Amino acid sequence: MAFTEEQRQAQNEQIDRLKDELSRLNSQFDAQLKTLGMTEAELKAVKMDKLSPELQKALDVAQENAKRAGAERKGQSETQKTSAAPKGRGRAGALKL
Repeated sequence: MAFTEEQRQAQNEQIDRLKDELSRLNSQFDAQLKTLGMTEAELKAVKMDKLSPELQKALDVAQENAKRAGAERKGQSETQKTSAAPKGRGRAGALKL
């Protein structure tokens, strides 16, 4: 199945929206790192098992919120798949048994 010009344009628009969203999230992440006074390398070096229970709980809540928001965004951005054939119609010339 070949893409139509409209489908290609819709995909390009979706890619542009996702690029903008990624840029926004990256700037938020950079601002949060700056607030913490950490670099990305220092963040990767943090041992998660050494965190206090309060920080671990806050991290778990933040990760769940991020997963939920990501799933919502994914649902919004997915294109609907449509079939060219009408529903309930089989192949032309085929007999229903």
